Amino acid sequence: MLWDDLCRRLTRAGLPRLAHEGPLAFTERAAQPLAAVRDCVRGHRPIVLTLRYGEAAAPRQRDALVATLERAIEVLPAPAALRQAT
Repeated sequence: MLWDDLCRRLTRAGLPRLAHEGPLAFTERAAQPLAAVRDCVRGHRPIVLTLRYGEAAAPRQRDALVATLERAIEVLPAPAALRQAT
């Protein structure tokens, strides 16, 4: 799942998700020290919210949203580069 991929990448970068944090709180906290994450998170937050909490989208629309997020996560710097940025 994309959310798990993003959480793992940020954990490897030294920004683990805390047990009490939901998606918005975690990504906002992670975005503070990391410009690359900040741009990704803030630019794609509506998609994350739609996929996670929104009403069921048509399969094509859902697939397009997932593909957009996949590309956004793929272009994030590697965890080692993110660690250096914090």
